[in-house]
Amino acid sequence: MNKKTLIWGIILVALIAFGFAYQGPIKTWQNNLGKPKNILSGLDAAKITKIELTKSNKTTVLENKNNQWLINLNGKDFPADKQYTDKLIKDLGDAAKKDLELVSSNKDRQVDFETNNLGVKIKLTTDSKTLEFIIGKMGNDFNSTYLAKINSPETYLLALNLRESADVPEWRDLTIFTADKTVYNKIRLQYPGQEILLEKNDKGWSATKPKKITVNTDKVDKILTIMSALRAEEIPEQTFKGTGLEKNLIIIQATGDNLDNTLMIGDNAPGKELYYAKRGDSDRIYLIAKASRDELVKKVDDLK
Repeated sequence: MNKKTLIWGIILVALIAFGFAYQGPIKTWQNNLGKPKNILSGLDAAKITKIELTKSNKTTVLENKNNQWLINLNGKDFPADKQYTDKLIKDLGDAAKKDLELVSSNKDRQVDFETNNLGVKIKLTTDSKTLEFIIGKMGNDFNSTYLAKINSPETYLLALNLRESADVPEWRDLTIFTADKTVYNKIRLQYPGQEILLEKNDKGWSATKPKKITVNTDKVDKILTIMSALRAEEIPEQTFKGTGLEKNLIIIQATGDNLDNTLMIGDNAPGKELYYAKRGDSDRIYLIAKASRDELVKKVDDLK
């Protein structure tokens, strides 16, 4: 190989290397040039242990304890709604990988994007770091969200609807019962001065107390549905005073193979068509719909 050929070979190798670099690291560097750093950069959503969400001066604290998200209210832990927490964690992880677009550096314009006190202030805690920022309103396409750092005039646009994931009216799980109603084979309805016992047999359901009669399966099924898929309408202040729950006015117990669900119903909540209720094995207080309560208050002849 002569000297000239060697030189051309070196030049060719250099051009190939430069082309690779241009399409790879250099191209990436050029594409990222001028892009703002993502506020959530470096966040590992799987390692989040605590989430504090503040809106309109009301703060909700979600804390992961033994792989379950809980909300502490007056010293009492409530399970968080898994559907909402799963979505928020997933979206935070996705948001950390996206680019941000700077839309304003004017602090006075933050009111337009709700990246001020109109937004949702969020504080994330992991084992190694704490991250705080404000989630503003959704973008015009409803698939994006405005973000801002705390005490910063800049507002950014994120191509993900993070506001919907963070702005949840009730984070606590409203589920009271979830069960397979076909497993139930006995129901006890206890009221002041009256107790009704219903039992399932080969022909359907029958009352065995206060008298033995065959009952309407469809009417019993309505009770079974409530005792297997009951959700609260609201969660009230967690104090028994004024709830009537201590009077044991209404007790509904549905049992089956390895299943025993008991519901206690108290007084009507003032000014609402809702009733105080709790599970027999828990001191968490809920408010259930009047329609659900009325469906569980029966005389034995009502079930014929």
